[in-house]
Amino acid sequence: MSHHTNEREFKMSHHSIEREFKISHHINEREFKRSHHTNEREFKISHHTSKREFTISHHTSEREFKISHHTSEREFKLSHHTDEREFKMSHHSNARKLK
Repeated sequence: MSHHTNEREFKMSHHSIEREFKISHHINEREFKRSHHTNEREFKISHHTSKREFTISHHTSEREFKISHHTSEREFKLSHHTDEREFKMSHHSNARKLK
């Protein structure tokens, strides 16, 4: 009788431990999946954000370069044109003085 009682208690206790393990394992598994999913989403969002920031920054740099290049080109043409006009006027003036 005592042996039978001990066996029953052992089985009940074993069953209880087994159930607790399964529940805890299931909870851990769920938490892992949730955390993995969150990390994956955060990575995708961060990657997408970095990609967008790069594109925006690249586009801005490109635009700034074009604007600056265009401005420099215009300034050069204006200055060159002015120098050319001044040279012609001075040359014309010197030619008149020589006559």
